[in-house]
Amino acid sequence: MINWDRVQELYTELGAAEFSEVMEQLLDELHPIVEKLQAPDPLTVEADLHRLKSAAMNLGFADLADKCREVERDVQGLNTLHLKDTEEAAAPLHALLQCFDRSISVFDGEWSIHVAA
Repeated sequence: MINWDRVQELYTELGAAEFSEVMEQLLDELHPIVEKLQAPDPLTVEADLHRLKSAAMNLGFADLADKCREVERDVQGLNTLHLKDTEEAAAPLHALLQCFDRSISVFDGEWSIHVAA
């Protein structure tokens, strides 16, 4: 779920104090994107998914990045003007949002175990 090697790399590059600050800031920046995806805007959904995927990759949230890639492909194949109305689009987005919640939970609960100074 989490690429702990990537997290360790960030920790080593930034140091303990800055790591916590940067991670908190980045995670705070993700929440508005995730909120937008709960009621996706057909005009911005692809860009929102791409931003979330990029941030997830940078943070080491491997499963979330993979899920974003999958949903990006699904959304590209749909008529995005009817995105809110289709179960075909709603199910993958719902799964992505659940993956986001799980990723945050696992990260919050385990990062200090996996990251060594």
